Amino acid sequence: MFEQVIERIKANDSIVICGHIRPDGDCYGSQVGLKDIIQQNFPDKKVYIVGTGLPLYYKTLGTMDEVSDEVIANSLCFMLDCNDLERLEDLRIPQFGKEIIQIDHHVIYQDFNFLFVVDEDACSTCELLARMVVEQNLKLSPTGASALYLGMLSDTARFQFAKDFVLVYDLMKKLCEMGANPNKINKIMSMQKEDKLRLQGYVLSHYVKMKPGLIYLHLTYDELKKIHTTPDKGSSIVNSIGNVIGYPIWATFLETSEGSCICEFRSDKYPVVDLAIRHGGGGHKFASGATIRDFNEEKFQGLLQELCDLIK
Repeated sequence: MFEQVIERIKANDSIVICGHIRPDGDCYGSQVGLKDIIQQNFPDKKVYIVGTGLPLYYKTLGTMDEVSDEVIANSLCFMLDCNDLERLEDLRIPQFGKEIIQIDHHVIYQDFNFLFVVDEDACSTCELLARMVVEQNLKLSPTGASALYLGMLSDTARFQFAKDFVLVYDLMKKLCEMGANPNKINKIMSMQKEDKLRLQGYVLSHYVKMKPGLIYLHLTYDELKKIHTTPDKGSSIVNSIGNVIGYPIWATFLETSEGSCICEFRSDKYPVVDLAIRHGGGGHKFASGATIRDFNEEKFQGLLQELCDLIK
C-alpha cells in the first residue's frame, strides 16, 4: 500500500507537505509526522510543512515553514487529510507542484491524476502514516510519534469513533513505545481560554430544535462578532450541541463577512456526507461540512429541510 510512496520519496530531494484549510489535529499532526518520518529515514532530503498549523502545539511539535514558488515547483508535494484541491491551505501546490501524492481518509468524490493512498475506514490520516511506519519498518522520533498520536486522538474525538478499535489501540501502543507523550498532548488538547467558556454558554442557550430530530445553531457574522468568535470555529462549536437524546442530527451555520456560510453537519445515525458533497463540501460519513456561497434565507431553509429529510 505504501511502497510507491516510499519510492517517490527516495526519488525526490525536496518535499513539501500541505494540509487542508482550517487545519485540525489530524491535519497538523500528519504534516509534522510525515516530515519526521522522512527526516528520520532519509536525512538527506529537504522537507517543508506549509500552512498555519496549530500554534498551540508549536513548542511541543514544531512550527511551520515558509517556501517560495520555486521550491514548490521543484518538490514532491504531499496533500494530507484533504480530498479536494480547492480546500488545500496552500493553493500553490496544485498550481506549481512538480508531483503530488495524496494520503487521506475522507470519502473520495473526485478523480485525481496522481498517486494517492486513501482508506475511508481509517480513523485519521495519522493512522495511515502510523501504519506506514509499522509496515515499512521505519524510524520515528518521539516528536513524530507524538504528532501522529495527536492526529489519531483528535480525529477519534478521544477514542469515541473508530471502525477498528483493536487496530487503533495497537497503533497507539506502538506510538507510545516510540516515545509519544500522551500526557503532554492530552494536556494541551484540554487547554481552553475563558472566552471559549463564554462561547459555549452562548451556544447552549441559543440552539434551535426541529422535528423530527434536528438541533442547529445559526449565527450571522454580526452575531459572531458580538460574542468575539469567527466563522471558522464551526467544527468545535458543533460538538457542543451533539449527542442529545432524541436528536440524531446536529448542525451549525456560521456566516462570514463575504456572504458565505460555513456549515458543519453531524449525526450519530444518519450519513450526512452526501448532503455536504451536493453543496460543494465533503468529509466523513457522519461528520461533514460545506461552505455555501451567496448564503440567504432560501438556501438556509433548504438545508434545514434536507437535514430533516435524512431522519427516517
